[in-house]
Amino acid sequence: MSVPTKSNIWRELGGWIKTIFFAICLAFFVNYFVIMMATVPSASMENTIMTYDRVIASRLSYLFSTPDRFDIVVFPNPENMTLNVKRVIGLPGDIIMMVAGRVYVNDLPYPLRDDFTHGVLSGDFGPVRVPEGHVFVMGDFRSNSRDGRHWEHTNFISQDDILGKVIFRYYPGFTRLR
Repeated sequence: MSVPTKSNIWRELGGWIKTIFFAICLAFFVNYFVIMMATVPSASMENTIMTYDRVIASRLSYLFSTPDRFDIVVFPNPENMTLNVKRVIGLPGDIIMMVAGRVYVNDLPYPLRDDFTHGVLSGDFGPVRVPEGHVFVMGDFRSNSRDGRHWEHTNFISQDDILGKVIFRYYPGFTRLR
């Protein structure tokens, strides 16, 4: 059995430091450029995502495409810059109107699908036209959501401000979201 020399100890320590430094750099890169983690701060997305659930969003989802209707996205709230998680309801050029809690798009005679919503559907809003390069978002718990219907200065989110598309909830429990 050989006795470790001072140079072997320093070489071993240097290897560990390089490994830890590489792991930290990789984690930073992945978290800053590939995915983002967010905690849902309110009940506005219940029952799809509950208050204080933790989600992971893909920062790469809209690199070569634009959001689709019903995508769940993370973005800074235009009023206070806190992170929000909401569902895309209106796309660029859409005319959005809410009558008695049911959402209508582009003057179609039937309401938008709402099987993911929670709570009593009520209230009126619009009509508003979604500007180019923007989306209109709403929470799934419509009666308890401060979303595009209620913001003071704008009803829309710029597509450039969307930080990621929510792909799954990881706490509590793992659930893939669509």
